[in-house]
Amino acid sequence: MHRLPSICFNISKINKKDYNIKPIIQNNINCPKKCSLKESSNHESHCDHCNMSIIDGVLVVDPSISSLESERKIQRTFTGWKKINHDYVIEFLKKEDNSNLQMLDIGAGSHNLSEIYTEIDTDHYYTLDIDNKTYVDIVCDLTIHQPLTETFDVIICLNVLEHVFELDDFLTNSLRMLKQGGHFVFAVPYQSGMHYMPHDYFRPSYLALTKLLSNHGLEEQHIEAVHMGYSPWSSITTYKRILKSKPSLLSLISNTILDIIILSMRVIYKINGKIVIQGNYSAEDEANKSANPELNFKATPIGFNGIFKKM
Repeated sequence: MHRLPSICFNISKINKKDYNIKPIIQNNINCPKKCSLKESSNHESHCDHCNMSIIDGVLVVDPSISSLESERKIQRTFTGWKKINHDYVIEFLKKEDNSNLQMLDIGAGSHNLSEIYTEIDTDHYYTLDIDNKTYVDIVCDLTIHQPLTETFDVIICLNVLEHVFELDDFLTNSLRMLKQGGHFVFAVPYQSGMHYMPHDYFRPSYLALTKLLSNHGLEEQHIEAVHMGYSPWSSITTYKRILKSKPSLLSLISNTILDIIILSMRVIYKINGKIVIQGNYSAEDEANKSANPELNFKATPIGFNGIFKKM
């Protein structure tokens, strides 16, 4: 993805001290029989029926995991793109009055939105990740397992879909944890470099997203193409790498000139702050943009934010 300005958050290191599993997770465990985990008061136990475990108060779905890693490297900076994703979630929650909404953040990683934003009620916010860490509430591979029954009012899924190859299985298992009438709030990049290798598979268009999610029983409430934060020096940086592969005096001079151009662009970018890219439209499109909002998708966006409702 094009490099965007980093947004800094002052987050103190938070260690998970309460080793008791959270009640909403314990009460909704997806077990076909009488589940010993639902009745357990221990911070470590196992159910032979569903083959899930509680380890250090975390619901662990993979039976091969017997211990969790406790070290947490808290993410202290976010790109402008991710800050936009966060703002999108916060604005949605403000409109919905999140005081009683049960929220699951899928692919939360090392950050925790409830530690960053006071608008998120920590008592109603839960995290899930595929990595075996003590600082999430559920450790699960959602392409294989569905750990809970219909439990959450909101599922947050930011910059995860592009990293899941078995996307239909992932959505099926994720959305089975969402209540009827609940909302799936997501962000996915479109104009992005390869990252989180080797698990980087898709750059879906808004047409693909709407069809994919509607096929899983969701109804579009809102979807937007994000065009801000364009970094014009990224293409120049790529050209610099090409020049370096063929060393010569001309290459050296060219690289020096490009360095000056990139530095100038960065200074201009910092002075101007947000740079909003409206995209390149034909004269006909320009005339019809207000009547046809979907023409906004014709430009090349950095990515998409969306809200879909489970029907």
